[in-house]
Amino acid sequence: MTIRAALRVVPSTRGLSRPEHERLQEAAKCLERLGITVLRIGRFGVSVEANENDLSRVLGVQRGAVHPGTISVNPPDSQLAALIDQVEITPEAELYLR
Repeated sequence: MTIRAALRVVPSTRGLSRPEHERLQEAAKCLERLGITVLRIGRFGVSVEANENDLSRVLGVQRGAVHPGTISVNPPDSQLAALIDQVEITPEAELYLR
C-alpha cells in the first residue's frame, strides 16, 4: 500500500517559527537517499510517498503504526533524526459517486 505523508522538519535554532530552507532541502535529499519519494518541499516540511514497509523502516516506527494522523518518529539514520520530529499521514482519499 502506498502512503502519502508530510514530515515536519525542525529548525536548527530553537525559537524559530519555521525551518531554514537549507534544512528542508537536506531532509529531502536524505529521504531520497533512503529510498523515499519526495513529492514536494514545503515551508515547514517535506511531503513524501512510499510503501508502508519503507516508511516504517526509514522513520523508525513499527509496521502497523503508520496510519492516518500525526505520530512521533525515531529514524535510525542519525542525519534524518536531527532533521525531523514527526510525520502526518494523509488518509486515503474517499471518492463519492452520485
